[in-house]
Amino acid sequence: MLHLYGVLDSALFFSRCLMVHLTFLTSDPEEIALAQRYWAMDDLGKYKENVADLLPFRDITLTAQLSAHMRTIVKAVDHNQQCPKCGNFEVVTNRSQIKRKAQVMRFKCDSCLGAERAVAEAQRQEAANEQSTFLALLGERRSAIRTEYSALPADIVLLLMALDQAIDPRLAQGSFRETECSALVPACVGHFIKKLRDAQVIIDHPALAASGAYELEEGELSYYPKKVVYKLVPDPELSNKAALHLLSKMELTDNAAIRGLWLDYAAADCMAYLENQCEFHGLSLDYDTHEEFYSSARVALQEYSVARVWNVIWRIVREVLVLAARTYSNKTKATATLPGKLRRHLEKVERGDVKPLEDWDRPDWQGSGTLGNLFTKLFSINEKTPGADVMTMFPDPVSHDDTLSMQDETLRLAAHHLLSAAVAHDLAANALLCLASGVKEGLDLNDAISRVFKQLPGLNEPY
Repeated sequence: MLHLYGVLDSALFFSRCLMVHLTFLTSDPEEIALAQRYWAMDDLGKYKENVADLLPFRDITLTAQLSAHMRTIVKAVDHNQQCPKCGNFEVVTNRSQIKRKAQVMRFKCDSCLGAERAVAEAQRQEAANEQSTFLALLGERRSAIRTEYSALPADIVLLLMALDQAIDPRLAQGSFRETECSALVPACVGHFIKKLRDAQVIIDHPALAASGAYELEEGELSYYPKKVVYKLVPDPELSNKAALHLLSKMELTDNAAIRGLWLDYAAADCMAYLENQCEFHGLSLDYDTHEEFYSSARVALQEYSVARVWNVIWRIVREVLVLAARTYSNKTKATATLPGKLRRHLEKVERGDVKPLEDWDRPDWQGSGTLGNLFTKLFSINEKTPGADVMTMFPDPVSHDDTLSMQDETLRLAAHHLLSAAVAHDLAANALLCLASGVKEGLDLNDAISRVFKQLPGLNEPY
């Protein structure tokens, strides 16, 4: 163990240009003499001896070994380097760090940096402890959640059945991550996992997740969807296996829920094809473009089959490649035009300005997923089924009171304003979904329309 023996008189070296202050950490006269020779400088600030000339010293034969040994026998302080925070002088560990002129250092000294690192580490540890306590409490609450499976809506029933087939037996018996659910749908797995999570039929369990899955900041908990670990939420009375078995026997009567799930699935099937085409041609979809295209495809699929939307995608990707080659454009700018090109191409198809769409065959590399297989098995729907037929297959119940209610002039004007604004701002799908959600919650049409304008402020902009 080394000991500090104080500053010897010979430990101060002054010159007209340099001032190095040595504090010896040894009482060995030979080591003290070696350190003095190592740091000795002339009046011009040049070292009197080369490091190589000091060797060998005992069992030290290399210059790197000598420099490392110096740090154990002497502390060198350069009085030409002053810390901007504490005003102390810099500790140097080798000759190259010496400055020839007095100056305030650009960065804080090692002592200040070490103190700041210690404070930061203490704060990090405190935050980690707080997060750990928070997650432990959250885990207890998660474990107490129960869901009555006999009361689940039709879309959640179908999704759970498909997920069970995708990751059997882990859904009933264990835990899983989003990344393990790729067999569920061709793309956008996170969208469907979130749907199940929001319905509280699956829930994340913090105790099972790897480090870094959660972040707690100012009391707000955020998480990385692909890192968290999920488990099936138990039924109050049934075992997991029995609850999942019950799903296959349930009567699915909520046409709106089934129709909405099909559109979500079909749009994901289209996104898988688009993402493959973009990757093949070196195009990259940013988040906004991805979401806009998904929304536009979902609207198109109310009329066209998935296979025909694939056909449109094949065509417009090639239009984008041509655009990207122009001098005034590039791949990033051109790729951002994909949602608009989809809408405009379908308009041209309807007008007869371009050749009719063809049914594209499902690519070998793109499976339909367990959810797609379930739609085929239960409803005989696949990628070649026209969207219009699917919409007809799952109609909304007819209300005999609708005619009377629509005679209200105020309601008529509100509905006209909503639909006009939604089409003008290309928010028709979002507006209809918000409207349907409000009606499903029991709002009358006037209140449901008002809520759509609040939830989609873009509808209020001029058009």
